[in-house]
Amino acid sequence: MRMKNLIKISLLLTCILYLSGCSEDEKETFKPTVTKADVNFEAAGGNGYIDVSAKGNISASAEASWCTVSVSGQRINVTVTPNGDQMGRSTLITISADGETIAVPVNQYAPILVLDYTTLSFSFSGGTKEINAVKSSAPFQVSANADWISCSVSGQKISITLTETATPRFADIDVTMGNLVRKIQINQIMSYEDLLGEWTLKYRDNPTGVKVTFTQKTAGQSYVLSGIPVSPTASGACEVTWNASNAHLNLAGGQYLGVYGGEYVYMCIISEQGMFTWSSTATYEAAIDASASQMTYRFGNNGSWTGQTINGILPVFFTTATPSSASYNGQYYILQDVVLVK
Repeated sequence: MRMKNLIKISLLLTCILYLSGCSEDEKETFKPTVTKADVNFEAAGGNGYIDVSAKGNISASAEASWCTVSVSGQRINVTVTPNGDQMGRSTLITISADGETIAVPVNQYAPILVLDYTTLSFSFSGGTKEINAVKSSAPFQVSANADWISCSVSGQKISITLTETATPRFADIDVTMGNLVRKIQINQIMSYEDLLGEWTLKYRDNPTGVKVTFTQKTAGQSYVLSGIPVSPTASGACEVTWNASNAHLNLAGGQYLGVYGGEYVYMCIISEQGMFTWSSTATYEAAIDASASQMTYRFGNNGSWTGQTINGILPVFFTTATPSSASYNGQYYILQDVVLVK
């Protein structure tokens, strides 16, 4: 009988110990798990989600301010702002439920902005040109650092308009996507086409000038300059070459201007030292005068005549078809310090 009582007491203690081990502090829990997610974002930002399987109420928070979350049932909605940095970025979203926590990474790619031109040249007459953003990962803005440039964006196209000018000028356009900036260099320089048409040719003895005309000889390379005074009743024409790399003009000596009064007229180059030559290696060179208020070319010495300082041109009359010192028969005009004004 005593043995039976001991067995009963032992069974009772075992039950008590078992029941005490099943307290609320040690109840079974379930860690949230991700069933589906869309949290890799382009630079433009946007919306994504994280679907979870969990028991109890779900809460979520993001570490970075550019990422915001909201909870709807077992889905965490994720919103990411555009990435204006030059690098990609990432953050963590912490998800909690039933006393358990997990972290889910969110990634956003770096912005991409590729233009088809980084330098754009305009003629003095100005006008409008368009360039394309070959690839851009987010909307962008444009701004110019000069008031003679206006620019705008339409989709992937950038429209750039320049006003007319008489002198070369240069500026930049900034194409901005957040903190990412691409520059377009704008050059407004004299073009071959800008010279075509009527100009005024001035020189030391005639500051008022005479009307001359540039017409095309070889497109993009040379002109015919007509109206050069040869005599009181006649004018001549000669070739002027165009240097596209610096917008300079060159007028070479030895060019045949025609027959006037039965004599042969050739273009000669003169120097400050009082010499003249019909050699084609001697050239009178002109560059844009950037200080002038009008479109102006000013001629000067370029070192092409060794030992002489070139300062003008001279239409010279010769009695023979081939110029020589023996057949020299004088000139009517000496055109020194030549300037062309449009």
